[in-house]
Amino acid sequence: MSKALMASDAAAREQALERRSFIVQAPAGAGKTELLTQRYLSLLATVDEPEEIIALTFTNKAATEMRNRILLSLEQAEQAQPETAPHKLKTRQLAELALQQSAKKDWQLIKQPSRLRILTMDALCSSLTRQMPLLSRFGGQPAVSDDADRHYLEAARLTLADIVDESQADDTVSLALTYMDNDAEKLTALLANMLAKRDQWIKKAHELHGQPDTESLASMEWVLQHLIVEELTLVSSVLTDQVQQALLPLIRFAASHLEADSEIAPLLDRQASLSPCLEDLALWRAMANFLLTKDKVKTYRKNLNKTNGFPNDAEHKTKKEQCLAILAQLSQADLVTNILSLPPLATLQDSQPVIRALSRLLQQANAHLWVVFQKAGEVDFVAIAQQASWALEDEHGATDLALKLDYKISHLLIDEFQDTSPVQMKLIEQLIAGWQAHEERTLFCVGDPMQSIYRFRKADVSLFLEAQTDGINSFKLAPLQLALNYRSHPKVIDWINDAFTQVSPNKDA
Repeated sequence: MSKALMASDAAAREQALERRSFIVQAPAGAGKTELLTQRYLSLLATVDEPEEIIALTFTNKAATEMRNRILLSLEQAEQAQPETAPHKLKTRQLAELALQQSAKKDWQLIKQPSRLRILTMDALCSSLTRQMPLLSRFGGQPAVSDDADRHYLEAARLTLADIVDESQADDTVSLALTYMDNDAEKLTALLANMLAKRDQWIKKAHELHGQPDTESLASMEWVLQHLIVEELTLVSSVLTDQVQQALLPLIRFAASHLEADSEIAPLLDRQASLSPCLEDLALWRAMANFLLTKDKVKTYRKNLNKTNGFPNDAEHKTKKEQCLAILAQLSQADLVTNILSLPPLATLQDSQPVIRALSRLLQQANAHLWVVFQKAGEVDFVAIAQQASWALEDEHGATDLALKLDYKISHLLIDEFQDTSPVQMKLIEQLIAGWQAHEERTLFCVGDPMQSIYRFRKADVSLFLEAQTDGINSFKLAPLQLALNYRSHPKVIDWINDAFTQVSPNKDA
């Protein structure tokens, strides 16, 4: 590694300890936990009470590791144990300053480690809901499910079962089923998919009550369009531009050997890669039909024949083999499957009665979901964060709890920020509401977009990228970049960089 890059990395690490707000992008093995430990220790030396600092992580393991590192640093500093590792010398200095402040304020941190507020995002949400159970709409504290898909499906099925109480063809469920060609399974999948993302539309749906009808329809149409684009964006992370450019010639070949009204016919003359936009939705659906089997649980095709547009002869055997080789490398078939349950663009533009029905149906499904949650004694990650958000704000603005927390929190540190979901981002915005850049309070976010792994928890890596450029709710964050990797061998890193340049875009989307 060049001396210039090493110097830049060292400068970024030193700058990260300044009492300012930063968003730090750091690769795997860059020492993010050590940096967070140093940041936490440096802040301990400046606050009146240790509870003013909150460090948030996404797993109990990460929270435990950070807490142990901070306590170990304080204990070793108190015992004056020798320290020779260069990167640990800075940690030792900061720990000594923190101990001086602890002695001055009589915190007794080593004897009372519970005063260090290092917890998971879920633990913070649970804490908020316990403090104000009526406002947060929880009686007891339910468990949090890692896999709530079965609850979404059950709620969707209960919603469709409401059709037995309907008598008119234009009633909610009946009309929605007509729009879905009376395919109950398809509508069930759509509802379940939307329930998993309800944090993005439920507030808008509630706001529609009392609005003029035309305004309500326009709002719901906007919500549906937004969710469609979001889903296509996720798919485009799997079917990248390079993957599509390899597939499209083969799809065009297959389409040329099928009838003009075949499912993949819209791609017959397509040259450019598909974009995650509404205008390309029909083309995405055609591509999904080409890639996936017709089974109930869809997977990528492992066999191709003349029915799929590949004649059974030696002349075209190579094209078939090329296509199957590409399909064998693809992952996350569930993302591509979701395309088939998205509402057609024509419906959004032309069928306002259907939009109205879908709006009502989604709210019915959300009501059924809460019944399902209550019966199961557990909720999903969206629900726990939503309840915490409601505890921080009501229709009149900030609640007493929000004001109390605002007084307590002076510094907020967030680890693995790339795994933040929209509803968690809303919570962060509420926690820092009213903060000004020139004040003493700081926000410190650390993460790496390349390591986002919590899509099952509705994490949205674009939130990290937006925070880098625009800040969070107008609260600006100075961007920093770490470069050193203490974990991998240079040859391994070079190989990975070379491999990922072939599958990843040259710039952030």
